[in-house]
Amino acid sequence: MSVSISGQVPPGVTQADLRKGLPDRLALANATKIEEVAMRPFLGIICLCLIGWSLPAAAAEKRCGWYGNPAPGDMLLTDRDGDWWITGGGEGAYAKGLDNVPQMSDRGFIATGVPGSGRGFNCACLTVETNARTQRITRVISGQILPLAQCRNDRSLPSPS
Repeated sequence: MSVSISGQVPPGVTQADLRKGLPDRLALANATKIEEVAMRPFLGIICLCLIGWSLPAAAAEKRCGWYGNPAPGDMLLTDRDGDWWITGGGEGAYAKGLDNVPQMSDRGFIATGVPGSGRGFNCACLTVETNARTQRITRVISGQILPLAQCRNDRSLPSPS
């Protein structure tokens, strides 16, 4: 059997290996390396797919404005970009996560329509996913009622009528 050019036995190779046949061992090591190299792109693709699968389909955004229930079955948030329907809006569609919408607050509530009907508006910020094409909120992640002054002082918001 031969030794390396430097005259020394390569690391990890014993005298017994030299007697058994170094070329067989090297051939097996090279085959293993080739398999490892061939698997790397495949594993990379799997990792990218898993990362993409775990990401949310839509990015959450925080929208603040007039949060109300103008009619039975309707809930919407009106911000600087317009009306974002949560429920109703003539389509009967309901956003996911309705358990996460904040409860209307008596403090800072602007009643509309018949007194005592519970119809009206609060000022609120909601963290939501939206469909900009249909101007709908598709998922409510969280929300909080804000002081009325915050919406009243925001000149980009329309009047809550």
